[in-house]
Amino acid sequence: MAPAIAALSLSLSTQAALSCDGLTPYDTKSVMRYVDLMPRTFEKLLEGRAAEQRADTEFARTNDAVVLEGPWDEVPAVQVAYVGIDECGERVRLDEIAADWRYSPLSSVMLADGEAKIVVRAEPDAVVVRRVFLGRQMEGMVVGRAGGVALVQAHGVIDGKDYYFRSRGEHWSMSIGGDLHADPDWYYEEQYGTWPDAGRISIEQAYDFIAKAAVKFRAGVPTMTTRTVDKGTQSILDAIQQLKPE
Repeated sequence: MAPAIAALSLSLSTQAALSCDGLTPYDTKSVMRYVDLMPRTFEKLLEGRAAEQRADTEFARTNDAVVLEGPWDEVPAVQVAYVGIDECGERVRLDEIAADWRYSPLSSVMLADGEAKIVVRAEPDAVVVRRVFLGRQMEGMVVGRAGGVALVQAHGVIDGKDYYFRSRGEHWSMSIGGDLHADPDWYYEEQYGTWPDAGRISIEQAYDFIAKAAVKFRAGVPTMTTRTVDKGTQSILDAIQQLKPE
């Protein structure tokens, strides 16, 4: 298991005091802003990305946030700089790294004959930068940025365990520890409105629900043993079942 990055995260008081210098919340100050894409060439964009990566690497080195990940079978280990980006677009040193955020040098491609092939990404730099976009921080947690429409979701870490938040259809849920998608150690869900209201919640509502689930988890509320299958997923399962030969 790759080592976690220990550090001081934003406290609740610090997070509450963030003003972002008048910026719109969730403005990441990214070089991918539309204004950067207006030139007919991508020269400015490429220069901005290169400068951003140099600054990220310098930040990670200064804050002792470069770790050695791997090796992976025949793929050698790689130095990875994990850099948190808060809601104001500022760099933050992370407490811990969720599994969903961890760097992997492998990717799969689907061949014409339907077979999948594993390929190794070429990384030209000695240090690979992984930006982790963060949301509203909470005590003892590293809260990843929530996002999406018709499926609002977020990953993070609570008390040293990975979590996955999901809101879709007419339910929201939180899975903690274990296999987050198939067999979590702890699971909680609540109904929200009627279909498809849960998939349209605001980002702030998502953080409120994450905080609510965190309180229940820390209070020792037992895990739920059954999980609701939303209508969209159920329709797919029904269609697959109909395709099976009798």
